Amino acid sequence: SFQAKITYSGPLALQRKSLQRIKFDLTIDEVIVDSLDERSFFHPYEDIFDPNPRLKCYSLSEILAEKTRALYERQGRARDVYDLINLSRNFREVIDAEKAKTIAHAKFEFKNLPPPNVQAIITRIDEATLRSEWKNQLSHQLRVLPPVDAYIAELSEAIGWYLEPDGKSNSLPSIPVFDSEVVIKRQAFPHAEPGNVVGMGTTAANISFNKTMSNIVFAARNRLMLKIKTKAGSFLAEPYALRKKEDFVFWLFEIDAENNDHGRLKQLRIIEILSTEVLEKSFCPRYQMEL
Repeated sequence: SFQAKITYSGPLALQRKSLQRIKFDLTIDEVIVDSLDERSFFHPYEDIFDPNPRLKCYSLSEILAEKTRALYERQGRARDVYDLINLSRNFREVIDAEKAKTIAHAKFEFKNLPPPNVQAIITRIDEATLRSEWKNQLSHQLRVLPPVDAYIAELSEAIGWYLEPDGKSNSLPSIPVFDSEVVIKRQAFPHAEPGNVVGMGTTAANISFNKTMSNIVFAARNRLMLKIKTKAGSFLAEPYALRKKEDFVFWLFEIDAENNDHGRLKQLRIIEILSTEVLEKSFCPRYQMEL
């Protein structure tokens, strides 16, 4: 295995000791079981490549199996825990569970490890080290750091749903779709091509709008509460869905009551939101996450 780091002078004009860098990890000591996926090169800026390059990447099933093996070998490194929970929460519907299980067994066998099972993996995790390193390993990569307790509590289920499925349905109720409402479905992978720019420009209004959208999606992906400010006041909410009706787009939130009990579903038009703040407070979803 080889590692190379290349520093470069970029538009941020950082000091020499703080220059941006690209790190390459090259290895032949690894087995790739699934076929590779091809994805468009993505960034949120307007200077999209034309034609946009296609990159070969691990499939989601391969990544899930690889992270499971890393969880076992590295005894619960914070980034592995975060990545595995993120995959389980937000990509489960597009992952082939049986294929991921087969891949995991192949990866454990390649590394001369015992066949994977949930109990063995959980037992290997050094919880004290995970807690102590959670902030050091993740805070510089996330705008708001989720509490580690929520991730530890979710680990067994996040591995077991594909590695040891029990056939039981733990699906949450979906939010009803009312007349003339259109569900704006989540996009597993961003799609950036010439003429399909993700950004909305650089005016003050557009920057504010993009920040609001980004905060809400980040909170949904990481199961974090939002503090939302409107002209009527501020409140805490759990983000669930994005819908469209007639000529306006709105969000669906579960509003948190003053006593911290779950309150009620609320429709809130995007133009009504003055600001959003992602809080370091986890929530357990009551409905299917559409975001």
